[in-house]
Amino acid sequence: ILLLLKQTLSNQGLKNKVLYGSDFYVVRNHKSDKAILADMRAGLTEAEFDCIARYNPRAYLNLKPIIVLPSKPKRSS
Repeated sequence: ILLLLKQTLSNQGLKNKVLYGSDFYVVRNHKSDKAILADMRAGLTEAEFDCIARYNPRAYLNLKPIIVLPSKPKRSS
């Protein structure tokens, strides 16, 4: 299913409509929620996971987007 998910996330018209969910009871018979999440995170880039687990849910709920500020360069002493 990860290959299909990655293909869907590469489609500009669909990627903002995908939400991460872990409440499908049939899957729980085989793996724990923690294992399912670990497998999902291992199969997706950080940007892909953030899209479906952070940004898209906020947009769906009409919440303000998360603003990611660039990190300040570390000062060398």
